[in-house]
Amino acid sequence: MCIRDRDKREQCKRSAISIHENRFIIAMDFNFLVFPSPKPSYTHSSFYGSVLYIPTDPYLWETTPPLVPFNQTFLLADKESACAVHGAYEASCIPCLFVPAKIPSNKILLHFHGNSEDAGGSKSLATTLRNYLNVNVLIVEYKGYGIYKGSPSASSILDDADLVFTYLICALRFKPEDILIFGRSIGSGPACYLSSKYSIHSLILMSAFTTLREVVKGIVGPLLKYMVADRFNNAEWLKTAKCPVFLVHGDMDKFVNAKHALELYKAVKGKRKLHIAETMTHDKLNAIADFITPLMTFYKEIGYEVVSNVRGYDASSDPTKKTTSKKESLYYFPIKAFNKPVSP
Repeated sequence: MCIRDRDKREQCKRSAISIHENRFIIAMDFNFLVFPSPKPSYTHSSFYGSVLYIPTDPYLWETTPPLVPFNQTFLLADKESACAVHGAYEASCIPCLFVPAKIPSNKILLHFHGNSEDAGGSKSLATTLRNYLNVNVLIVEYKGYGIYKGSPSASSILDDADLVFTYLICALRFKPEDILIFGRSIGSGPACYLSSKYSIHSLILMSAFTTLREVVKGIVGPLLKYMVADRFNNAEWLKTAKCPVFLVHGDMDKFVNAKHALELYKAVKGKRKLHIAETMTHDKLNAIADFITPLMTFYKEIGYEVVSNVRGYDASSDPTKKTTSKKESLYYFPIKAFNKPVSP
């Protein structure tokens, strides 16, 4: 081989490596945009009594109280101290925000928020759902969001979603058919994923997409879409969804085109309803007109009825009495850890 050919080959190798590195950097940048991790809207103590810490180790579910006593919440900032107290630090526990039903209910809605907010930022919408559907709501936090330490990724979100769902069934004794799942934007990923695995009550999707690659394609064009890993194949998951599906999408959504919702609607084989809200964008909506009203119509069509009793609830008491104490509402769950008195 002549020197000229050898130099040419080395130059080609360097060019190939450079192209590969540039593609990797571009991919990293796009991946970062998928999970922007906004500034935390809450702390361990600001939502005291509402934050449940679900151990990532199932063997600890029966022995680890999901609530942390208020006089110990400050220790959660310190890894070593928190380890001795509860273990709710780093990635040993998944922090979830609990919004109890006003009237005790045996239904619970698993809430997966959007990528530009954390669990605290989505509490308002979750509370609206609680009020109109009379269900308990559990907002699942993502790694790198809120008080959940770590780096966000599609795999970690799906793994945590699966674990929290299993926790509801095995530790809190909820039946799969009593679990509603809500997913907004990026949260539609874990929501569709769970609906394809389990026979749940129903699935609610807001501003959902077919795949993340298709979202990128609509923003930057077909070539650069391959710089993002093909995460969250919602269209494929919905083909095997085992429940009724309600979709709401904004006609003015400039980030995820409403065509995504139509494709998802077509993928559903069972009961389904698609509502396109004329003035709704990706982030802004009229909660009642754009979302709640058509959702309630859908539930009426499929025969959904609000249940006002819950396992362990004293039927002799007034079922219309609203719960005012956060700690009291947690006692309805049939798990010893929830029945432990917590001193504020």
